[in-house]
Amino acid sequence: MAQVDIYNQHKAVYKKYKSLTPKKDAAAFNSLNPFTRNKAAKEYEAATQKQTACYEKHADEIEQYNAASKYLKDHLNGRTVISEKDWREEQKRLLAERYDHVDAYYKLREDVRSVEVLRRGAESLMREVTPERIPTRAQDMEL
Repeated sequence: MAQVDIYNQHKAVYKKYKSLTPKKDAAAFNSLNPFTRNKAAKEYEAATQKQTACYEKHADEIEQYNAASKYLKDHLNGRTVISEKDWREEQKRLLAERYDHVDAYYKLREDVRSVEVLRRGAESLMREVTPERIPTRAQDMEL
């Protein structure tokens, strides 16, 4: 879910960065007219500089977007749509189950603690009531 949040948060910056991708006009670059060729090269260089400046300004956001995109691509198992709503519902359901299990655990732990106190008390009472028997060997039964 954290990766989905990062992905959605930085999507606009990444789209802006990708929109600045310079387009190379092959016809203008291969033109016999040097004016057209120089103009295309200058436009391409200006677009490249704009994209580079945008990247430098928003490098952290773009890198986070790329990392989140790669993570989601690796973990979507071939699906193309991020089912964020279903994931959030499942997360809430699992979190509620976790809290229920934690509550049950603490109740059981308290019950075990009470049973242990009772067991120790019963053992101490048994020691007080019955004297300890020391095993004695019969003298005539020695081998």
